[in-house]
Amino acid sequence: DKVKYHGAAVFSSNLVIGLYHMAQELLMQCGFNDDEVDLALKPLFFNNAKKLYETNCEAALTGPVERCDIDTVQKHLSVLDKEYYRVYKLLSNQLVNIAEIKNEGKDYSNLYKLIDESVSEFKLEAVIADIGSISEFSVIVNARDDNVEDNSDLESDENTSVE
Repeated sequence: DKVKYHGAAVFSSNLVIGLYHMAQELLMQCGFNDDEVDLALKPLFFNNAKKLYETNCEAALTGPVERCDIDTVQKHLSVLDKEYYRVYKLLSNQLVNIAEIKNEGKDYSNLYKLIDESVSEFKLEAVIADIGSISEFSVIVNARDDNVEDNSDLESDENTSVE
């Protein structure tokens, strides 16, 4: 599948640039200048890419997710804005999958719970955004809770939006 092949290439190259840029932005928010950002991030990036190139994902994985350091992950999440928070959680889910292979038998269930909580938050946000209003969402939830079969009388309140 040529399209999926190309998508895989984007994941392993272009999207990495986006993640690196996000890391740069976070350090700039901490007061780093451009030179300090490069000094801090480029060796991390290079050594991680080199280790991945020479071995595999499992061998290259380090950090708080691999160690199952929930406190550190929670601290990271507490300082991230919504977009960065979402990216951190979604990619951490992938890292837990890798960590479980690397550290067979290690219990990552609490870390999965932390990650799953946010995935559920994102799904709820998407549902609300699709519905377009909290009032309509409430009516639908109540109708479903009451086992109402016919929701044809539900109206959308276009003046109420969810942000």
